[in-house]
Amino acid sequence: MKFLLSLILIFFMGVTGYCDAPLKVGVVVNPPFVIKNEATYSGIAIDLWNEVAQGLGRPYVFIEHVCNDADKPFEILQKGEFDVLVGALSITGERYEKVDFTLPFFMDKVIAITPSDYIHNIILFLRMFLVSTGSIIGVLILLFLVYIHLLWYYERSHSKSFPRNYREGVTYLFWHHIISGRHFEIPVSFAGRLVVLFQKSLFYFIIILLNATWVSFITVTFVKYASSVQCISDLEKRKIGAIEKSKSFKAGTNIGLRVIPFKSLDEGLIALEEGHLEAFLEEQSTAEIALSEKGIGKLVVSQFSITRDLYSFATRVGSPLLREINTQILRLRRKEVPEKICKTYLPRAVKNCEF
Repeated sequence: MKFLLSLILIFFMGVTGYCDAPLKVGVVVNPPFVIKNEATYSGIAIDLWNEVAQGLGRPYVFIEHVCNDADKPFEILQKGEFDVLVGALSITGERYEKVDFTLPFFMDKVIAITPSDYIHNIILFLRMFLVSTGSIIGVLILLFLVYIHLLWYYERSHSKSFPRNYREGVTYLFWHHIISGRHFEIPVSFAGRLVVLFQKSLFYFIIILLNATWVSFITVTFVKYASSVQCISDLEKRKIGAIEKSKSFKAGTNIGLRVIPFKSLDEGLIALEEGHLEAFLEEQSTAEIALSEKGIGKLVVSQFSITRDLYSFATRVGSPLLREINTQILRLRRKEVPEKICKTYLPRAVKNCEF
């Protein structure tokens, strides 16, 4: 009898799990977050959702939403046609009034795509280089002068050929160190030896720091100044464009820039190459993908950002799914799953997935 009851319970539990209605997951195509491959989808947001759904243990179906209005999917979610919305969904105050957002999984920023222009920034580049290296060299010279004075003070009474007069003694040490790098008769005193030991150790450290600064400027800083746009004032002086009604277009107009509307990113890149534009505003993730796929070496992404956005999933207000999804996102973060997914699509922007 007990065995029969157990079989009946297992049967009803199985039927219940089987009859769970699949979650309706709305997707907004926007590479590299949602990429459509005929009848399937991939991308950062899709791959992460697949991991989340596996942890939820719930079946789901993707429902694609196609619309030029970026806020329309949130209204559809609010009406209950979707259970979850997936894509490059930026968090705004207006959208928060309609839906609930999960924990963010990506931070994107609006940047400027410009023609590479190293010559335009060569003066600024050299100025920054001289300020950073000049300060290190200044400290090096100051420590050298302190070292010479301390050495004269402790060694003046221990060497017969050593000038006892302050000015002559310091000058004598200075020129001997400049020409030969040291003085053969010193140090004799214990304090003098400590001064020399401290000077050698500190100087070696400063030289290493100076070399590291040079390498940094030759690599990282040189790449940073490949773009002629380094601040908002640089954009004010240029003819710039953006995709009409896009987030980048709104970001530019919100800070008072005159932005020329374009229908697509491809049109904007062509205008840049032909010299009709001096900058094109776009989200960093989209810009890097487009430039790498097209292999356009004459165009670069500026390091300066106009605005930053957090991307997350969205659920209906008060939906119990919100807490369940957040729990899974936290679990995946501990395993560094978002970073691994991000590395597949945006190897240069992996840090944008680190929270």
